Amino acid sequence: MVHKETGLPLVAPDLELPEAYAYLWVMYFTVSDQVSRIRDGVCGRIPPTEWKAWSELTGVMIKDDYDILVDMDEAYCIAMNELLQERREAAVEAAKKKGK
Repeated sequence: MVHKETGLPLVAPDLELPEAYAYLWVMYFTVSDQVSRIRDGVCGRIPPTEWKAWSELTGVMIKDDYDILVDMDEAYCIAMNELLQERREAAVEAAKKKGK
């Protein structure tokens, strides 16, 4: 499965997560997949209004987990923006080589 805007695989970072917290990744990617994240080549954060709307629509309370989900989103955006920058730089280099 790939991200509809970037074409990158939809995978969580490789880490050890206690089973009791696996639900956070499910919640995170459920909301993330519903939001347009990439604008002008930059991955933007999930707005608080999206978290609230999802919580209200599904009946899943995220109040206690909200700060963790926001931190996860920040880390995801940092990693995604680094990857997007690498792809832009690679495309520029490929274009230079092709133009020679």
